[in-house]
Amino acid sequence: MTMESNKRRGNASVMAGEKNAGASLAKSSSEEGARHAKRVASKPAMPYSMARPLQRPDNPIASPTITAPSKEGIYIYCIISSGKEQSFGAPGIGERGDKLYCVSADLPADLSAVAPGAKVEATSLARAKAGGLCAVVSHSPMQKFKMSRDNLLAHERAIEDVMKTHTVLPVRFATVAESEGKVRKILLKETERFSSLLREMEGRKELGLKAIFNSEKIYAQIAEQEEIKRLKARLTSMPGDKIYFQKMDLGRMVEKALERERDKCRDEIMGILTPLAIEVKTAKPYGEMMILNGAFLVERVREEEFDRAVHELDEKFGALITWRYTGTLPPFNFVNVEISTEDL
Repeated sequence: MTMESNKRRGNASVMAGEKNAGASLAKSSSEEGARHAKRVASKPAMPYSMARPLQRPDNPIASPTITAPSKEGIYIYCIISSGKEQSFGAPGIGERGDKLYCVSADLPADLSAVAPGAKVEATSLARAKAGGLCAVVSHSPMQKFKMSRDNLLAHERAIEDVMKTHTVLPVRFATVAESEGKVRKILLKETERFSSLLREMEGRKELGLKAIFNSEKIYAQIAEQEEIKRLKARLTSMPGDKIYFQKMDLGRMVEKALERERDKCRDEIMGILTPLAIEVKTAKPYGEMMILNGAFLVERVREEEFDRAVHELDEKFGALITWRYTGTLPPFNFVNVEISTEDL
C-alpha cells in the first residue's frame, strides 16, 4: 500500500468522526434552544414605565450659525473749513464704494435769529464758534484697519481729492468714530486746535523730492579719484595670491568716497531748496545710492520758483542723479491730526 493510499483512508476516518460529532452537536443545540424558549415565554414583559428612554447623540447636528453683520462706524479722513456740507468723488476705504461726505459742527440755523434774552445752550454757542469746521468722512465697518497698501492708498487718495478744493488737515490713518454724533463732538472739542492748524496750512502745500545716484556714473567718477587710481595701479602689478587685503582696502576706500559724494551733493541740493520752503522734513535714505529723501512745505506763491530750482539742479547734475519729484501733496509730513474717539 502506497503512502498516498494511507493518506486517503486516514481522511475518510476523520470525515466520518466529524459527521458523528456534528450530529451530536445539532441534537444538543436543539435541546438548549427549546429550554431557552421556555424561559422567555415564562418571563413577564417589562412595564412601559421601566423601559430605557431613547438616547440622543452627544453631538447632534448643530443648526446653521447666522453671523451678525459687523457694526458700522464713521471713518475720518481729514478736517476742512467749509460753509456747506458736501460730498466728494473719491471712494471711501474698504473697497465698498462708500461716498465721501462732510459732517459739520455748525448749527443748522442762524443764531442771529435767537430772541434777545433767550437762553442758548453752551453746545449751540460752541457750534456757532466752530465757523464751518467739517470732517470729511465715509461709512465703514467699525474695525481696526490694517496698514496695507490698498488701505493706505484709499486713505491718501481720498484726502488728495478733497485737497483739490480745500485746505486739509490729514487725520491719522485708521481713525474710526462710532457715529456722526461722535464726529461732531470731536469737532466741537477740538475747534481751537483745528482752526489754528487750518489757518497755518492755508495756501501751503507739500512737495516731495528724492535724489538718487546713477550707480554706473557715480562709480566711474569715483574711480577717477587720484588715491583710488594709485591703489588700483599697485594691485595690477602684484601677484593674484597677494592682493586679498589690498582689495579689501580698495573696497573701503570706494565706500567712503561714495559717502563723501552723497554728503556733498545733499548739502548742495538742500542749500538751494531749503530757503524756498517754510519747513523741511527729511527721512533716512534707503539704499546706498539715495542722496536725499525730503518733504518741503512751500507757499503756493513760491511753488513755481521751487519747480525752477529743481529743474536747474537736474540740468546741473545731468545723468549723474535721477530725481523723483512729487506734488502737490496734502501736508502728510507736517500735519497728522491724532484724534481719540474713545473718551467722548
